[in-house]
Amino acid sequence: MICDAPCHGKKYFEGWDSYPNGSPEGYELEPLMREFKKENIAFTVIKLDNNCDKMIKAMQENHDTVQVTDLVHATQTKSAEEVTKMFVESASYILRANVGGKPGDKPGAKGSKRDTVKSGKPLWDPKKLGVKDIFSCISYLTVTNIEGTMITVKNQLGGSWFISKDILQRDMWSADHFEKEVKCNMTDLSEILE
Repeated sequence: MICDAPCHGKKYFEGWDSYPNGSPEGYELEPLMREFKKENIAFTVIKLDNNCDKMIKAMQENHDTVQVTDLVHATQTKSAEEVTKMFVESASYILRANVGGKPGDKPGAKGSKRDTVKSGKPLWDPKKLGVKDIFSCISYLTVTNIEGTMITVKNQLGGSWFISKDILQRDMWSADHFEKEVKCNMTDLSEILE
């Protein structure tokens, strides 16, 4: 969960809230966290705002293995490169814990019930691959070879594959075109991105 604001309810945040009595759908954080814990669902939080502190504390009180990556503190004490690495590692952990990866790769992953991870088999049936199936991938890619329009890329975990140049141009961004690195806090970053 990426937390840029707390959930609804005055008990999690003292500022203005359009739903001060909690979720309009009736969801309650504490019972949900206890259910996640009971079902051995790994839960990772990437904190982007200190206003989330009360909510995160309630989450941890009801699910003692919640992992928290504090990017608010990190932006004040670490370089942009270190903060980016922290974010990528946390987001990658979320994907490994929920989609695949080895139990024990990061703290909190122990006891994974996903036998498919151990066998190296995908978590979906390749024989049933269909035209309207949807897949997702979050990864930083480094170009390792160029042969015409076929580009070989490698992700931060060492996986390599081919991608056509037109897909690379259409769907991906590059960070090496910036003239300089600018250090900023999360508020500044959100204003830049707006």
